[in-house]
Amino acid sequence: MAKSPTSTTTKGGDAGQPSLVVALLIVTLIASGAGAGFAFAFLRPSTVEAVVPKLEPVEAHEPATTSKVQTNRFPADAVEVALDPIVTGLGPNADRKMRLEASIIMTKEGATSTTLRTEVVEDIVVFLNSIKAEEISGARGLQNLREDLDDRARIRGRGTVLGMLISGFVLE
Repeated sequence: MAKSPTSTTTKGGDAGQPSLVVALLIVTLIASGAGAGFAFAFLRPSTVEAVVPKLEPVEAHEPATTSKVQTNRFPADAVEVALDPIVTGLGPNADRKMRLEASIIMTKEGATSTTLRTEVVEDIVVFLNSIKAEEISGARGLQNLREDLDDRARIRGRGTVLGMLISGFVLE
């Protein structure tokens, strides 16, 4: 039997392979062209420039105003009042003990009140007796303790306590 001249099969049977490679090459070129077109159309930086307001000239004799930006956490006239070290047990069983050295930041008017300092210390002791050691372990636990004690001191201070600082913290 004679083979027809239009037949694509060869002796080795590799006739389908070159057309598959050519097809993959064409698909790859089309996909890369589409990706480049998408990137050019949608991912390029915008060319819209920001509108700059016109500046008006300032008179030379006008004094420059300084902004009153507060860089400190507390006002300059605040007073730091050191509390006596607090040693108490943690939790209902008091199986672990804690020593806390802290100070409260107060306004000048409230700094002379010893009653307020005693109330703040009592409130801290009651709070420490109600929590467990696991709640204040780690960095996040210390941050939570600091925030809780600061909130309690501010509430107890009725406006004269501006905040609380922890200077020493030992957990046994």
